[in-house]
Parts: sequence; C-alpha cells; structure tokens
Amino acid sequence: MLLKAVLAVFAILAAVIVYFAAATEVFDMTSFPVYQKSDHYDPETRRFYDAVPMRSPGGTGAKLLRMVFDEKAFHPEKPLPTVRPDFKSFMAQGDSFRYMWLGHSIVLMNLGGTFLMTDPVFSDCVSPIPIMMHRFQKPAASMDEIPLPDAILISHDHYDHLDRKAVMYFAAKGVKFVTPLGVGERLRKWGVPEGSITELDWDGKAGIGGVSVTLVPARHASGRGLFDADRTLWTGYVAEKGGRAVYYSGDTSWGDHLEGIPRKFSGVTFDAAFIENGQYDESWPDYHMFPEETAKAASFFAPARFIPIHWGAYPLAVHTWNDSVKRSVSAAEKLGVKPLVPKIGEIFDSSAEPDRWYE
Repeated sequence: MLLKAVLAVFAILAAVIVYFAAATEVFDMTSFPVYQKSDHYDPETRRFYDAVPMRSPGGTGAKLLRMVFDEKAFHPEKPLPTVRPDFKSFMAQGDSFRYMWLGHSIVLMNLGGTFLMTDPVFSDCVSPIPIMMHRFQKPAASMDEIPLPDAILISHDHYDHLDRKAVMYFAAKGVKFVTPLGVGERLRKWGVPEGSITELDWDGKAGIGGVSVTLVPARHASGRGLFDADRTLWTGYVAEKGGRAVYYSGDTSWGDHLEGIPRKFSGVTFDAAFIENGQYDESWPDYHMFPEETAKAASFFAPARFIPIHWGAYPLAVHTWNDSVKRSVSAAEKLGVKPLVPKIGEIFDSSAEPDRWYE
C-alpha cells in the first residue's frame, strides 16, 4: 500500500510538471543567431561559456525536494519591513545619485536625472515549473506605480531576472531595454520592438541620457528551458556619469573577472556596488557567490557603499532568508568596506547610515 501511495504521489507530481511545462517556456525552441567567436562564445556549438568552467551541480535532489515540500522553512516568519516608495522624491531633479531596492535584484537608480532599473521581476513564482521558488511577500510597488525608466538593464534570462510580463508591460509603454547577446532575441520573439532593444557583448557601451552603460563580465549560466542552456549571454553592468559609477553584478560566481572590472574604469569613483548575495549552496558552488566572496568582490570596487542584493523576495536555496546578508555585512566590515542594507522601497544614497533591521 505504501509503495502504491508513493507511486501515486509521483504520478500526480509528474502530471503537474508536464501540465505547467507545456504552458511555459520549458520546451521553447527559440533559434538564436550565430555570434562572433570570442573567449566566451563558441560559434560551432552556438553556446556561451565561462573561461573557468563551472563545476557541475551535485547532490541537489534532496535539497530541491526540500524547496518543494518545505519551502516555508526558508521564508521569514513575518513580512520584511518595507517603506512605501516615495517616487516623487526619488525622481526629483538634481545631480545626486539616488537609489531604491525593491527586493531580489530590482534596483532603481536616479543618476543625476537619468532613471535606470535592473531586472524587474514581479511574478509570484520564478521557477519555470511553479511548484517552488514562490515570492514570500508582495512587491513594495506595483509596475504601474513605478515611473517609466529611461532604460531597463537585463542581466540574463533566468526567470528570477527576466519576467516576461514585466518586459511586455514596460515595452508597451515605450521603455528601452539593454541586454546581453541573445536576450534581445528573446525580447524580439515576445514582440518587443527592435528599436527598443540595445543588445551588446561584454565591453559594449550604450549611452542613456548622459549616462554611459557598459556591459561587464560575469560567471554564470543561462537558459529558460530544456534545450536552450547557455544560448544567451549573462552580464553585469557599470553605469557611469561625471566620474562617478555604479556597479550592478547581475548573477555571478567567484572569478578573476571581479578584480578586473574596476581596473577598466580607472579614474572613476564607485558610488555604489550592488552585488549578488544569496541563493548559494555547496551543491552548486559555481552558480552564485558565497557571502564572504561577495564581500571580497565588493572590496575590489572600493565603493562608497556596498549593497547586497539577490535576496529578500524568493527562496532559491536552502539557507535562511537573512543568512547571506548577515554574513556578507560582517565580512565586508572586516575588509574595510562600508555595507548598507536599505529597507525595501526606501530611498537612499551613499551617505545613508546603516540599519541592521535584518537581524
């Protein structure tokens, strides 16, 4: 009887997976152009790759089952404190750099009057098959409450960074997108106008309202289904204006590229560094940085403030919701880096005082 019950559960689970997979992009067969050969793209396989190969995940089965059946264990016990976003103040004209974090990897930047937004994801679930990775609280603002940005910077095509509904909402409003190679192709397939997409390789630059935006290397992976692994590039960004810059890491694991990025911007002062900090695990050690690595990466940029991101919305690993930020802040302080953990929805700049609300 027990065996039959177990088999029945797995049969039901398999049916649910097949049903949802058919309704998403799991079986997507998008055709991508052949790009120029480089130290991170092979035109023969039509895939991007990391200069230092990532170790394959191992021992993930039990952890994924925990993420499916015990997801609440990785949620906070109560909603995280949020601030109702004051967009009028945030959008006020001036030469200052102002920021707002809306959880996970959504960063709003007002850089002296130019408004940029990174990886807007508002979905309730960021798994291609919605049986795990659910949002544990509502966004601090809905999409229609956010002023239209001058451009949206997309780091890569994983579901927790590329939200189709958000893309189509902002595209319909005429917002421009900057993407790494291949991701622009996805947007075109979805119906985003060609004139709204700037698609670049690493070291490519886009001018947006007086801000120079440069795509910089990351060490990660890409794909939204079973057949498109690494068909699109992943990237970080540096946004520069008037000798000041902001670094946004996107998703990246540890590598020499992290020390190399600030060297390309000599003479520039980094006002803020928004660096991924969460969703790591020993079973997938090369997909995300561990907190101590995040702090070390921040030290390379010597920013006025280091802001840990990629947490505070979705559980994508089996660590507690605040383990990453507690560890990275402690490690950063030991390295002489000034960390800042703003509340979700709060306006801040590089002079803001730290608040340990997450403890």
